[in-house]
Amino acid sequence: MFFAALVAGPACRVAAYFIPSLTPPEKLSRKLVWGFCVSYGIYLLSVFLPDVIRPSAGASLMVLFGGSVVLVMALTAAPLNLPGGRAIIPANVRRVLLAIASIYFWLCYCLMALARISGPHRPDDFYGLSLCLMVVGLLARYADRWVSHKGAEGAHDSSGAVTAH
Repeated sequence: MFFAALVAGPACRVAAYFIPSLTPPEKLSRKLVWGFCVSYGIYLLSVFLPDVIRPSAGASLMVLFGGSVVLVMALTAAPLNLPGGRAIIPANVRRVLLAIASIYFWLCYCLMALARISGPHRPDDFYGLSLCLMVVGLLARYADRWVSHKGAEGAHDSSGAVTAH
């Protein structure tokens, strides 16, 4: 689920760049973030519940920080509006918070995977596959940024004015 949430949005945008009829719906990103939050929340519960009577310090910290990441991501995935229609959290602040939460999650994921691979035990196939999927996901993100940059360049004519597609 983590990999699908990481790659689905960029893959849809890259596909839409080459085949415009495959443009993803606007609400796809929000649903992917919420799906990610639900799956990560279930994972955190599976880590915490076996030790609920006497939780270890490591499991408690992981659940605390992981739960904070899930909470920030879920709250910033969609605009929360006041009764008058004004957003509680502005769109640019939501994007920054979502980016910080995503960066924090993937940094922790990388460090845990690398610690597992380089630790005193032998790396297993799951962590090797997990690390490869993360690299593929990062490459998909880079391809998405490249395509969006190429699309922005194509939106300017020779006089520098922005043209409509």
